[in-house]
Amino acid sequence: SLSLLAEVEGGELLLHALLVLGRAALAQRDSTAALETLGRAARALEAPALRGLETSEASGLRSRWSSWGELAQDLTALRLAEAGPDAARRAAVTAEGFREAARWKGRALLQGIAEYRSGARTPEAVRIRRQRAEALARRDRILERILEATREGREPGGIGAMKAEARSLLAKAGDLGKRLEEISPPDSALDLPRGVDGEHLAALLGPGTLLVEYAEGSSRLYAYAVGRGDCSFHDLGDRAAIEAQAAIHVARLSRPRPLATVEEILDSGQALFDALLAPFLERARGARLILVPAGPLAGLPFEALVAGTARPPRTWADLEFVLDRWDVAYAPSSGFVAASAAPRPGEGKALLLADPIYPAEGGEAEGPSGPETPAFLARGAARAVPEEAGLGRVERTREEALSLARLLLAPEEEDLHEEVGRLASRRSASLTGRRFELHLGGRASLDRLAGDLRPYSILHLAAHGFVDPQSPQRTGIALSFRAGEDGYLAIGDVLELVLEADLAVLSACETGRGEWRAGEGVQSLASAFLYAGARAVVASLWQVDDAVAAETMEAFYRGFLERGLPWDQALRESKLAVRRSAGPMGTARGFGSTGKASQASRAEEAGHPFFWAPFIFVGRSR
Repeated sequence: SLSLLAEVEGGELLLHALLVLGRAALAQRDSTAALETLGRAARALEAPALRGLETSEASGLRSRWSSWGELAQDLTALRLAEAGPDAARRAAVTAEGFREAARWKGRALLQGIAEYRSGARTPEAVRIRRQRAEALARRDRILERILEATREGREPGGIGAMKAEARSLLAKAGDLGKRLEEISPPDSALDLPRGVDGEHLAALLGPGTLLVEYAEGSSRLYAYAVGRGDCSFHDLGDRAAIEAQAAIHVARLSRPRPLATVEEILDSGQALFDALLAPFLERARGARLILVPAGPLAGLPFEALVAGTARPPRTWADLEFVLDRWDVAYAPSSGFVAASAAPRPGEGKALLLADPIYPAEGGEAEGPSGPETPAFLARGAARAVPEEAGLGRVERTREEALSLARLLLAPEEEDLHEEVGRLASRRSASLTGRRFELHLGGRASLDRLAGDLRPYSILHLAAHGFVDPQSPQRTGIALSFRAGEDGYLAIGDVLELVLEADLAVLSACETGRGEWRAGEGVQSLASAFLYAGARAVVASLWQVDDAVAAETMEAFYRGFLERGLPWDQALRESKLAVRRSAGPMGTARGFGSTGKASQASRAEEAGHPFFWAPFIFVGRSR
């Protein structure tokens, strides 16, 4: 049986046996045995048969065996303890542990980036991938028949011929893999990432930038801090306790009624700062931070952690948040940071969709329909807007989009300024300038996302958003509806888009939230847009206040269009402006939300992180 399992290379019985042995070796603090066992498991998990799996199949396998990633981090901690003060040995162990941390995050996302980047997905590469997948699938079916017969204690007929065919198919897949590597190295290398070298990543980050990748152990939470010429490992403490504290803090930040008090935010925010950032931030004052969260930390806005306070704190101005000290960007994995370095080829336009018409208004979308209608419109039942969604108009999204259009007008387009002003009173309208294409009301429909979207460098969607953690496929953004179509852009629909965008701005509720899947990260709209080809995404973590969202977005665009700020810094500046302001509130952009986001006035609640903390920047900044 062991011989047969070894031949299968990745059969789940073999992986289970190695997992048990690896845990036992770590419990006995036998790093040599644990290293050998984990190495054998890694080779099994990276076997050619697994590299041929479809994305959904590979994702399921990585989820089931994500414990290997946790054991690899526990082993790193054990080996560092054994290394003592030996600097060279500690550096080697840390570098290997960092590569393992990256190996267990975001396979599907990295694969999508490899396929959709310009020049990476050629017809020849697609053909070879398909042939290779077919060969490996046939081999897997043969091996499964052999394994099933062995489990039942019977010998299948012609076992010798079946094994010979399996070996032949494996050889064929190997030859195709070599060919794929020759014609499309990114497609081949990212099919199953081997991890990222800390020194290579540090060179990409540039001076003044610190990347922190969080990694889960079996019961501990770890972190790697990567800067210029340095990669350090940190044991942050009990994983369950930190995750529980994070859940409490997020609940306090995102609760609109009643808004959490200064004392509540200080209590959980300072404890999390001390646990998650303080161990390595003393040398990072004034630096940019790129954070790669793990597990439940993916829904935590680190900018809303409390880095300092006046005693006793009475107002929000008395608290010093991470936002006040550092520019913060997020990434789904360190591998994503390394893979997304290539800029967009050429200049593009901005596509702006805002203020959709929903059924309660009685109107309909006015966009084009016909042969160019996206294929996902035919799957209305699978994508239907959830019944609990109360879709009321979100009027501030129109003001937001018009402000952006004015900012994008070229100097020679003075005649369009008056036209932009007239759009404020027209329920459905479109306007095209040299640097933008704007669609409002009934024209802000799914049709606008049909076909080739690669000419657009910026995609801005301002509408209702909804997240369903129990059924992630229902998570989406609601655009204008048409008779027989619900206008709902779900995660699966986003994956079918053809993008080459530098930036996707999802100005809606909860677009950065989703189900956490071990080995893959958060299944959110933000992740889906990254997969589809966006290099960076601005998304939200909870229901955003309508008026504040419009204020944040206008300041964000002014930051990089007029002042030339990097995107993450522009978002930070816009959030700081909200934190210091006391303007009027609007409605929330989440389904089922009506009335004010809070009964308190903004004058009384100025600076509350509920208003400024939900928007986050995910990706590489420019």
